Amino acid sequence: MKAYKGILFKVLKKIRLNHLFYRMLSAIYRNEEVELASYEESERLLSSVCPDNGKSCVTAKNSMTTPWQYDLQIIIPAYNVEPYIKKCLDSVFCQQTNYRVLVVVVNDGSTDATAEMLKNYHQTDNLTIIHQENQGFSGARNRALEKISAEYVTFLDSDDELAPNAIQLLMDAAKANDSDLVAGGYECFNDARTFQVVHLKKQAVAPEYLSIPGFAWGKIYRSHLFQDVHFPEKYWFEDTIVSMVLLQKCRTISTISEPVYRYRSNPGGISATSVSKPKSLDSYYITRRLLDDRRKMQIEENESVFAIILLRQIYINFKRIITIGRDDLDRAVFALSVKMVEDEFDNRPTDMGRYEDLYEALVNRDFSRYKLFCLLQ
Repeated sequence: MKAYKGILFKVLKKIRLNHLFYRMLSAIYRNEEVELASYEESERLLSSVCPDNGKSCVTAKNSMTTPWQYDLQIIIPAYNVEPYIKKCLDSVFCQQTNYRVLVVVVNDGSTDATAEMLKNYHQTDNLTIIHQENQGFSGARNRALEKISAEYVTFLDSDDELAPNAIQLLMDAAKANDSDLVAGGYECFNDARTFQVVHLKKQAVAPEYLSIPGFAWGKIYRSHLFQDVHFPEKYWFEDTIVSMVLLQKCRTISTISEPVYRYRSNPGGISATSVSKPKSLDSYYITRRLLDDRRKMQIEENESVFAIILLRQIYINFKRIITIGRDDLDRAVFALSVKMVEDEFDNRPTDMGRYEDLYEALVNRDFSRYKLFCLLQ
């Protein structure tokens, strides 16, 4: 029965009737408060399946060489990407730009021919190659962040590519608007074709960042954002730091419409391989960790904006964790999310938009309505 329900929800989304179906069901839905397991019981259950072994994103100050030697530092973690690393690097070195660029590749303990292929680029003046034992995606990015030599940094996954003219477009927008962050559009492709192109609305704004994608890639960041921050290690879904921390440290954010990044749909990537795995619980764990890190960093926030960010993350957590296929875990994560919301907000936030129903389900401890919202919205 669960499988049929899952297929139904996917079909409704594909034909864009999910929101209508949700409104119809909501109109006849009767709130039903359920008794939740205690916080301690829920924590014990999750830990018995997959313990929280991740680390904080707060770090000692990263080294920053000022005055800046470069305008942009491109950080590329590389692990077993023999089929893709040449196309990735060529997309960088073929860029036409008048900005000074440093490329830092971190070979994160690759066991294929990645390290051998990188030798072909050893004579490139503006390239630094670091070899280390495998530390995971965040560990590789963080190694490159230990020494920052540019005013801005960007992250490029080693199976992806920069779009033509990406550096010039992003840096021109940063300089024109004195931006802490610039985000651009992107393309999704596979070995056969480009199957999606996403354009962002062009604007130079104060931190109205709710429409900005939460990926680490496709953006440039003012380096000072990483002065005391790195990617949380030992977690899946490390890019959660973008929406929950980095965007909210920005004074000014710009967006440009043009695609600046080419994202490869990779069946071996984390997005594909995380489905149904117990470590999908990291989605909840990293959310909890970053809430604690925000308090340590004393990040100031607009409560309504942050409410949407947190509720959206709770929604995303559900979508990832439900693939494990255990109702007891879904209920435990719900109980922990209820506590999360109660701890974060003394009063009901205003202007929560489409997430208002999710907030009501959480504060009313209504698991069924929470599940209905997350499946159909």
